[in-house]
Amino acid sequence: MIPPEALEDGDIMNPVALSTLCSVPFEEPADDADIRFDNAVALLEKLVHDEGFEARQQAFFLEHCEEFTDEEENKLIYTDIFNRYTAQIEDLVLLRLTIEIPGFDL
Repeated sequence: MIPPEALEDGDIMNPVALSTLCSVPFEEPADDADIRFDNAVALLEKLVHDEGFEARQQAFFLEHCEEFTDEEENKLIYTDIFNRYTAQIEDLVLLRLTIEIPGFDL
């Protein structure tokens, strides 16, 4: 909460009020492992927002959508489709990480 003395004439944009709002200090990564982890997460975020990634997902969904129904019972084919989807995504993610992060090893 912003203390009343930080607000000058109700202006929340003054530097004192802003510094009160931003009271959590920025922390540098502790070591190389943290930096590598942060880089991998940033790359994963970039990957899932990539148009090519989304197109591959859409193609997979369209290829298998006819198998899914509104029935109560799950079909055995669902497991196979799930395993193929998981393998496809994992392969793509692993490939991108190994290409873009030197020395990456899962």
